[in-house]
Amino acid sequence: MLAHPIYAGLVMVRVRPLGSWVSAFELPSPRLTAIQYLLGVVELLCAIAVLYVLLPPSAAVGFAAFAAVFIAAIAAGALSGVPAGLGVFESILLVTLTDIPAEELLDAATRGVTQRNNSRLELHHHVPHGAVVLERVH
Repeated sequence: MLAHPIYAGLVMVRVRPLGSWVSAFELPSPRLTAIQYLLGVVELLCAIAVLYVLLPPSAAVGFAAFAAVFIAAIAAGALSGVPAGLGVFESILLVTLTDIPAEELLDAATRGVTQRNNSRLELHHHVPHGAVVLERVH
């Protein structure tokens, strides 16, 4: 988590190239970095929205509260060290969203993971390339 502010700070002070030992590695411009972070936020909001829509109609949880739980579950999965956070994400959802029956929540989560992975494939493989093209054009 601390890596993001450090990275943004390096980009803002325009450290290029990054050290003498990695002359081929250059940090992106602040504009491109902002675009990358913005796309990351959009992707995360889309993933949250997909799972939120898949929740059963009986779920009495607002979008903001669900987004907070979702982000906490993603963070816990990433910090757990378990490959792909397998089971950690779902466990956090089950522990925090107790008003939703476990079967319905897990059904929504497994369908949501499939949708989330498909959106990640699309965003991570196509959009950054488009951002680089836009950066090179301007």
